[in-house]
Amino acid sequence: MNKSIFNIVAALLILGIVVQVFTSCFSNDDDDETEGTSSSSKLSSSSKPSGSGTGKSSSSVKDNSKYGDPVTYGDETYQTVIIGEQTWFKRDLNYDPGKGNYIADNYGRKKYDWATAMDLPLECNQNSCVEQIKTNHKGICPEGFHIPTYADWGKLFQYVIVNMVGDYDEPVSYLRTYERYTSSIYGDYSEYLDTYGFSAVGIGSTPTGWWTSEVVEGNSISSKMKAYKVGTYMYLGFTEVKSEKYSIRCLKNSSDTNPPKIPEKKSLTDARDNQTYKTIKIGRQNWMAENLNYDAEGSKCYESKEANCAIYGRLYSWATAMDLPSKCNSVLSSDADCNKNKVHRGVCPSGWHLPSSDEWSELSDYVRYGLGTLKANNGWSDYGADTYGFSALPGGQINESGFSQAGDMSYWWSTDEVSFKPNQAFNRSYDGKTTVPQDREKSNLYSIRCLQD
Repeated sequence: MNKSIFNIVAALLILGIVVQVFTSCFSNDDDDETEGTSSSSKLSSSSKPSGSGTGKSSSSVKDNSKYGDPVTYGDETYQTVIIGEQTWFKRDLNYDPGKGNYIADNYGRKKYDWATAMDLPLECNQNSCVEQIKTNHKGICPEGFHIPTYADWGKLFQYVIVNMVGDYDEPVSYLRTYERYTSSIYGDYSEYLDTYGFSAVGIGSTPTGWWTSEVVEGNSISSKMKAYKVGTYMYLGFTEVKSEKYSIRCLKNSSDTNPPKIPEKKSLTDARDNQTYKTIKIGRQNWMAENLNYDAEGSKCYESKEANCAIYGRLYSWATAMDLPSKCNSVLSSDADCNKNKVHRGVCPSGWHLPSSDEWSELSDYVRYGLGTLKANNGWSDYGADTYGFSALPGGQINESGFSQAGDMSYWWSTDEVSFKPNQAFNRSYDGKTTVPQDREKSNLYSIRCLQD
């Protein structure tokens, strides 16, 4: 009997200790949640997005916000943030110019048509007005600030891309804030890092778009703009009709109006014809930073003009690119005359080879959401940041219909064939924003980018 009482007392004591520890743990969690946390820095549980993101913790990413002097303009004060060598408004302009066309969104933020943003006559929405655009064009920004150019946005994105740290491989994560993003398609709110204090915001599933000061050459009713696709893709050179309404993010004036600097390139001399090519390291890969221009039998210049070869390089069928007999355009490499190596040189210089589809994927995976930054500074209908020095140019193609798409598209061969279509192989198409693997006729003529062994 005494033993039974002792067991009961011992059990009660143990239960009491467990309850005390349990209560203490929950009490500490509540304290940690509230202590030192203001309503301006933490969302309530009801306002956090409920998406199915990766759930990565932002604690591994340092807050690199550097604040400049605040600017009072109109009836509001705007904090500024220093990102690299640039000083940006921390939030979108919300100024009433007293003229022009603008609207307020559901949260009171103003959006402007292009002419109003630029402080130009409204007829500039239908006309180029390029002669009225100035360096560091003020528009309706305050004195000492301007409507950013395309190159200005390129510098911002370049800085973010080359300084990405931790497990986050999505550049937009470092510029966006979770404020007002309520759609689950954007994933876990912990990926809204706002590392530099840029605080890009949207409404629900609607991304933010900002005007630039530039017009699209050859299209008088459109202006280059930045469309910020939060959580999905970073577009460079997205065009929009000037009469549409978009946000303004003012940038402090600088004497440096040059495009962003690209990584240092090396050079390669092809011993076969003494042509010299620039090369660039991107991630683990060393790429030619120009299209091949080796005059292999069967290769052609776009529109049969040597001047185009000097710009875009030569165009090759798959068999020519692989340095195989022409019959290999219609049979698989399992044919005795068409065997290929795992690392296949083709018509590339010694020590270099034609990339496989996997090697193209490694490049696109490394650049990922910055694919728009692969294109050269010129040669396209809009500006290219060329962040990685790849200097992609739209060399076009030659197919059964003839020459097409120079100035608009790049196509490069890979070594991989379509196993069930002997006359087809895979290329990589590039429109300045995305790169896509395609299965195409081997007899088509595309460009070549060689990769170092």
